Amino acid sequence: MPLQTDGVWNWEYIKEKMKEGVVVVTFKKANNEIREMECTLADYLLPETSGSGSTHSGDSTVICFDLEKEDWRSFRKDRVIDVEVL
Repeated sequence: MPLQTDGVWNWEYIKEKMKEGVVVVTFKKANNEIREMECTLADYLLPETSGSGSTHSGDSTVICFDLEKEDWRSFRKDRVIDVEVL
């Protein structure tokens, strides 16, 4: 299954890949800085946490665990430049 079809990102597929391992997402931040983030949703890579924080991504954003920052982050789907599955 492709990451992109006709220039449109396949977010369902990308999130499935995040649940399996690591995905590198390159995106433009709100301040126009380009950011590359190694992120995951794979249980075996996530820290044990307590609380009721939501990991549900909305229509316009994706919430994921940033492996470099070791914290939860989000990015806007419409600001994504590239996605690479590791």
